[in-house]
This record gives sequence, C-alpha cells and structure tokens, in this order.
Amino acid sequence: MLRLTLILAAVFAAAGQANAADWKWTAEKVVDHVRVSSAEISPDGRMVLYVATRPRNAADKPGPAWSNLWVVPAEGGTPRRMTSANIEDRSPAWSPDGASIAFISARGAEKAKTRVWVMPLSGGEASPVTGEKTDVAAFAWAPCGGRIAYIAADPKTEAEEQEEKAGRDWTNVDRDLKPRRLWIVEIGADGAPGAARAVASAGDASFWEFDWSPACKAGVATVSSTPGTDDSYMAKRVMIVPVDADGGAARELAPHVGKVDQVAWSKDGATIAFSAGVDVH
Repeated sequence: MLRLTLILAAVFAAAGQANAADWKWTAEKVVDHVRVSSAEISPDGRMVLYVATRPRNAADKPGPAWSNLWVVPAEGGTPRRMTSANIEDRSPAWSPDGASIAFISARGAEKAKTRVWVMPLSGGEASPVTGEKTDVAAFAWAPCGGRIAYIAADPKTEAEEQEEKAGRDWTNVDRDLKPRRLWIVEIGADGAPGAARAVASAGDASFWEFDWSPACKAGVATVSSTPGTDDSYMAKRVMIVPVDADGGAARELAPHVGKVDQVAWSKDGATIAFSAGVDVH
C-alpha cells in the first residue's frame, strides 16, 4: 500500500491537475483523457517511471492510443518525457543500477516486430537488444544486471518467409504453432547486446510469465506443453527453470495445473509466490 501511495502521489502531483472541486468530466475530457499506468519505482527510490497513454489526433490513422514513457521525482516535481514518438511503448523496467530503462515497442517499419529496447536514464536514443524476426511477449531484467530474459516464439524459417512473400501466409488456429521459448541476451558494459540463446532446460515447453531468482542462475515461470489458446488458460504449470546450460533440467514447483499467473521470486531467495485458481474450473 505504501508503494502504491508513493507512486500515485508522485504521478498525480506532477500532473498539475486543477483542484478536484473545480474539475469535472466533459465529453472533451473523455476524448482527450491521458491514462497513467505501469508505474515503477527506481532502485534508489528517487524516481518513478511510468507510461502515459494518449488518444490519437483526428489527423492520425485509426488505431490504438499512443503510449510513451515518462519519469518524475518520487517526491513530486516536473515530469520528464523519455520517449516521444507516435508509437506504443509499454512494460517499462529499470536496470538494476537505475542507470537505464528497458521497454517493449514495435518501432521502425510499419510491420516492425515488438522488441525490447534499452535507453539511458540521462536521455538519448533507445537501442534494440532483441532480434527483428519475432515478437517479444514479455521480458525481465536480471537483478544481477548484464542480462535480460525474454519470451518469444521461434522466428520463421527461410522457407516460411518465402511462402509468406508468395502470399501463402494464412494461419491455422492452434496448429503448427511455434513454442514460446525463454531467451537470454547478455548486455555488455557498453550496452551492446550479445547473441540471444534459447533456454534449453524446459525443452519445447511454452513460457508465459517469468521472474528471476536473486542469484540469476534460474527463474520461476509459468509453462505449458503447447502455446495453444486452451493450454494458455487451463494447462499452465509453475516451474523452476535453470537458465544456464549446466544448470540441469527444469522441475515442477507445484502440482497445480491451469489458471496460473503472476509468479514472483522473493529478494531473499527463500519464497516463491504465484496466483492460481483452486481448481481447473
């Protein structure tokens, strides 16, 4: 509750809204409403990183609202815009040292893939740290720094790309699906990413959520046998997943199957929490 209060106080104080007694909803305000979400406190507790989502202008092409990243002092003050393009930036996260931020965005070409981007807190251009061949569903920055885990399906093969270019790009629902793998990318001291590698300890299982252990040698994840829609809702399991090649096989943490999400590993390494239904119904 304290963390939530601090975030909301910082963001709304920075927004400079008029006195509540003088403010009321109008049709214009509904259309122009800017929504604040995904607030994250910096590791030193001094800054709040958040997403501000604004509606498109009348001159823009139809589509979802634009979302950009902002930071504001936790004690209140003037917010600073970190990203400004007409685009959808989301899922922001601080680097463990608080010097950089990472986020998910589909930038560049019209059909650009959703990738993980990193930029310094001091400002400047964001750089991608994941490949351009597949969409990233989620990511997590290792608490030790220096590596990012992300969830993405296998990229298309060259043959599949040729088929798509020839117009044979139809999709059979829940057939010929590629596993949603967990990938690790090392981030160098200069911020440059290394080659991504798929985590092999869970075989061809599909990942949905992931959180690092404090030691950064493994993580806790929700995993299903296939990436199919039914399995994503009803057949997920909570597993401990070693991320290094010599870490051994993944193991099931709880016998529960289905309706599982929001996994988290405590900072002291002693506890793992997750939310789940009491049965498959």
